[in-house]
Amino acid sequence: MTPASAKRIVAANFPEFASLLLSPVANQGHHNRTFRLGSGLLVWMPKHAAHAGRVKVEFEWLGKLAPHVTVPIPVPVALGELAEGYAWHWLVNRWVPGTALSQVRNVDSTRLAEALAEFLTALHAIDTQGAPGPGRENFYRDGEFSVYAGEAFALCRQHLRGRAAKTVESALRQAVDAPSFASRVWVHGDFAAGNLLVKKGALCGVIDFGQLAAGDPACDLAVACTGLGVLEAVA
Repeated sequence: MTPASAKRIVAANFPEFASLLLSPVANQGHHNRTFRLGSGLLVWMPKHAAHAGRVKVEFEWLGKLAPHVTVPIPVPVALGELAEGYAWHWLVNRWVPGTALSQVRNVDSTRLAEALAEFLTALHAIDTQGAPGPGRENFYRDGEFSVYAGEAFALCRQHLRGRAAKTVESALRQAVDAPSFASRVWVHGDFAAGNLLVKKGALCGVIDFGQLAAGDPACDLAVACTGLGVLEAVA
């Protein structure tokens, strides 16, 4: 997807946006192409069919979730239709300013960790009535661990030997046998450093809700093992 083709698709769907400057965002997502549109909008286009299925979920729900969380998130303005040979739906969202945590240095790690906790506490407290659950379209993020248990065991046996393999296999069995989560909560699904925006060292936005669903909060709480490592590196 080039800027020229994206601009044609935007113009075909929304003539009112045709005159706005469109330019690629510096740090592209793994599964989407994103473009700044004018000063206050973002065009979000999935790259593959496997990542296109949740576009309508974002369009339906992000605007409803936004008033209840502690920092700005993308709010859809319009749902793009198929045009100019592009095969999937796409979004025009409100622009969320900030720099990805993965791209910055010199942040207050304690302050940021507290802000992350506040955001997740607020997100996980929002009513999930009518919410979509985890499934194939979001790769079963925030679903039952058993979905990926076979793959996890296979990787363990492929890469580990002896005591390490036994220890990891034991932990995997405990995870498979653990009780299911008591109740579903809204889960971001990809709560990683590249999707957390900061400004002057403070959390100022959360983006990329392509895996959004209601399920097990452990999926987001994994940031304590992943994202907080980034905080230690940049503090």
